[in-house]
Amino acid sequence: MWKRRQQSLRSSYTAPERLLSLWKRQQQSLTSLLTGLQAVGQVKGWKVQQIVFVGWTCGSVHVESFNKNMKALGVLESKWDPIRQKLVRRLLEEQDKILRS
Repeated sequence: MWKRRQQSLRSSYTAPERLLSLWKRQQQSLTSLLTGLQAVGQVKGWKVQQIVFVGWTCGSVHVESFNKNMKALGVLESKWDPIRQKLVRRLLEEQDKILRS
């Protein structure tokens, strides 16, 4: 889970080099994983795409993108709210772990 500190929201903030390096490695890993999955998916006849769920502080979730993702995953619309509520709860739990560490 990538967490931005409050100070990093300022326009004058410059991330420490080690965080930038970590972020770049994570992006490379995800790109490599997605490329591999797409290659296997092509052979198997699967459709592979990356779906990003955006979560903010205080457990908020971007509702429009969440709903779009649920639709792309083929989830019944009646299940979207309960799933989003569980996701929000999980985000709050993870944020609490980070703040307590």
